Order: sequence, then C-alpha cells, then structure tokens
Amino acid sequence: MTVSIHSARGLKLFAFNSDTKVAEITQRAAEAFEFPPAYRCGLLLSGNTSTPLDDRRTLAFYNISDGATLFFTVISC
Repeated sequence: MTVSIHSARGLKLFAFNSDTKVAEITQRAAEAFEFPPAYRCGLLLSGNTSTPLDDRRTLAFYNISDGATLFFTVISC
C-alpha cells in the first residue's frame, strides 16, 4: 500500500505492507526526511493527531489502508 507521510520538512510517499510495524515506518521516514538518529520521533493518524501510534503495532492494527495520510513528528531531540 502507498502511504503519504507529512513532516515539517515536506511530504513523501512510501510503500509498505499492512503488517509493517510502526517502528519501521517511523525509522524509514526519519531517514527520508533526514532527521538525526538520536531524535525520538513518532507518527500520528491524520484523523487523530493527539495520540502517537504505538511502535509495536502494525498498519493493519490501525486499519490504515492504501492512500492513507500520516504525520511525522519529533517527540524529543
């Protein structure tokens, strides 16, 4: 599935399987947006930006489907 991820540094499209864990997606997004590895980052759903997604869960757990939008956020640096 294709997922768009927005950050303060722009928008990028990514392809993931539904069984991909949030931790892997966050890591790939951090690398793509060129955030330092020491930064603690997270992902938010476009419909619920108040709660970060759990790194141990998968896209399927959150019912994220093709074309979904996620927001990348830096939690601490």
